[in-house]
Amino acid sequence: MPADREIQEGSTEYVDVTVTSLNDYDLSLDTIQVFFTATSVKKLPLDTIWINVSRTLHPATTMIRGELLIGPDGSYQLLPGRWKIWARVVDSPEIPWLASDRAVKII
Repeated sequence: MPADREIQEGSTEYVDVTVTSLNDYDLSLDTIQVFFTATSVKKLPLDTIWINVSRTLHPATTMIRGELLIGPDGSYQLLPGRWKIWARVVDSPEIPWLASDRAVKII
C-alpha cells in the first residue's frame, strides 16, 4: 500500500488521485471527481457531494489523474487527521465510485 500523503496543517498543496482503466477503455473524455472521508468508511452515502478536480491525461489515454488544491488558500480544506480519498469517474453509462489505496494525512 502506498504511503500516506502528509501535508502540514496550514499548508496549501495539490493532492492527486490516478485512475487506470483495467480493460484499455479510453478515459480521455471522462471527468474525475473526488471526496474525502475518515479512513474507516467503507461505503459512501448516496447523497455524497463530489468535488470537481483538475485533470491531466496520460498519453496512453487509459489513465487519468485528478488534482485538487487543498488547504487554506485552495479550493478545499481538510481538518487535521487521516482521510481516505475516493474517486468518481463520470462517463456514460458507467459512473464508478472507487476507493483509493492512498490516504491524506493532515498533521
